[in-house]
Amino acid sequence: MFEKPERTVVRGSFYPFPRSWMHGDPAFLPKPPWFLTNKTAHITTRGVAKITLDPKWRYLPAILLSALRG
Repeated sequence: MFEKPERTVVRGSFYPFPRSWMHGDPAFLPKPPWFLTNKTAHITTRGVAKITLDPKWRYLPAILLSALRG
């Protein structure tokens, strides 16, 4: 498929906050919206779609707040 394939290694926290701190990884990343236990995924993804269609800074605080509450 590719003439010269390359490899990529991704290293990072696979635990969402606050479990990342319990496992010794000081990451403060919000729970990804595709996790089933994320309670605000529908609000976060709507906000991301809205900012994609109409890129304005005023939408960003609501998206970040929703992602952190997830």
